[in-house]
Amino acid sequence: MDINRFIINLEVSSLFHDIGKLSHEFILSKDPNSPIKDSHAVLILNDPFPSNLRRFLFTPLKERFNEIDLISDGIAPIHFICAHHGCERCKYKEKCRTFDKNPLIKLLQVADRFDSSNPPNSGKQEFNKTFLSNFFLKERRVDYVSLSYLRIRLEKFVDLFFKEFRRDKIIWALKLFLKEGISDTRRGANDIDLFSHSYAVSSIFKALLFDHLYFGYPFPETIFDVNLRFLKTKKKEKRRIEEEIAFGNEIFSIEDTSFFLIGQGIDNLFLKLHSIEGEIVDEVFVEKTEKIYPHPLKPDEILSTLLVKTPQDIGMTFEEMVNGVKEIIDFGRFKELERLKIRERGLKKHIKNLRKGNKSREIQIKLKILRKVRSRINYLKRVVKGRANIKKIEKFLSLTLAPIRPPSINRFSEFLLSLMNRKKMNVREITLKIFLNKPVIISRIVKYGSDIKMVNSLEEIPKFYGKIKFGRRYVSGRYFTVRKIRLEKGKVKIRFDNFDIEIPLSYNGNEIDKLNLYFFLKGKRKGDLSFYLGKGRSLVHITEIKEGDRIKVIKP
Repeated sequence: MDINRFIINLEVSSLFHDIGKLSHEFILSKDPNSPIKDSHAVLILNDPFPSNLRRFLFTPLKERFNEIDLISDGIAPIHFICAHHGCERCKYKEKCRTFDKNPLIKLLQVADRFDSSNPPNSGKQEFNKTFLSNFFLKERRVDYVSLSYLRIRLEKFVDLFFKEFRRDKIIWALKLFLKEGISDTRRGANDIDLFSHSYAVSSIFKALLFDHLYFGYPFPETIFDVNLRFLKTKKKEKRRIEEEIAFGNEIFSIEDTSFFLIGQGIDNLFLKLHSIEGEIVDEVFVEKTEKIYPHPLKPDEILSTLLVKTPQDIGMTFEEMVNGVKEIIDFGRFKELERLKIRERGLKKHIKNLRKGNKSREIQIKLKILRKVRSRINYLKRVVKGRANIKKIEKFLSLTLAPIRPPSINRFSEFLLSLMNRKKMNVREITLKIFLNKPVIISRIVKYGSDIKMVNSLEEIPKFYGKIKFGRRYVSGRYFTVRKIRLEKGKVKIRFDNFDIEIPLSYNGNEIDKLNLYFFLKGKRKGDLSFYLGKGRSLVHITEIKEGDRIKVIKP
């Protein structure tokens, strides 16, 4: 049984999952005043697919891979497109056996949600004024009229590479066309083109599928169960990793360094067995380069001052959001307290039984554990306020996290507590990071990796003045005192002691950009677009910076 061929086949199937978004109907359906429903998942069912592509999409997987238990009779790659948003809304469901409950489709759904940016619906763009942004906030208008024509051209063009199934050529062909489409039209998420999202989702899917087939890990039920990392290695390993072994995809590359998205099963022993030299890391970060690039080459750091939404976009203030997060964390602590009390009783009973058997060494071990449990219980008793208002929390989450609303308050509260306990983040930092910041999703890293090679000077990306510097090594910001700040038509000029920066204030047109023009400020500042984060610092929009403020910038 050729597991690698099966993985690559499904990887390509998942690459097609959003091809229906390459259509004028998709753009029209996202207009804030549109009566048209989004039907991109089933839109392509009436396309005149050429023969090779049709054969690939509609041939049941069972005919190609009859030894795989995951495959339901009848499921085919076409269902990775039409069923990935569920079959309930499909107008053809009466004529179809429906496959949205199949574990492979459910895995695709998790991968898709894992790559969601979570923007608010208030950011919808008008269909004839829909702009696609690159990572560095340079926008161009989407030619929505031509998108459906491009999709048909894509299907004809890629057909040739399905005759002998050339994975590399298929991906290349898809990129040529899908990069013209947009994954999400809402402001805050319009910086990801359709190819970047499709490739990211297929890469997530591939890594998780490999984990399951080779290491026996169960498929994640929610996005909070997804456990992925990066393999930092040399570009020469690309074909072996992506096709010969098929355990990961290249997500970011610069010069001779590549980062591959991998599952939790990949460890140093696995790499050694396959003679792959590399380092398993938790983030994309390149410290030094041979050529000049806009540093820091660290997406997480760059995105820390960019937002996917503001509190006003969802009808709240930052302080109200902080209070909502506090309630979720308090709920998590209450549940933890209940679990620890049960564990305390179990330990006491176990110790009692050990004493009957005169097992002193085991008793000492259990007593040590019991002391730790009681210490945590005492702490939780001091900080837990009581039972949480579940309906209030549900309402808060439906406002702040749609469409990736967590599957349960229990799981989400555990996730937030892990950030607080392991990463030492306070409630305000968690509120910013999880609910407001533009997330470091895989598609955004893919987009960053492609766009960074197209930028030659700061003048090309003026909204990043003070946030990046062209050079050959990592650079971080420092706090400088604002000596003078002046708002002019469409731009802001800030003068420091020995340098100035000038930043555009708007999107295309007259709308002020309230999502991206933020700086960290030393001190406490609260306002509509100023968020106090604790620890003596705030995140402040450029329009709320004042003379005398000390803000963190990278000197050009």
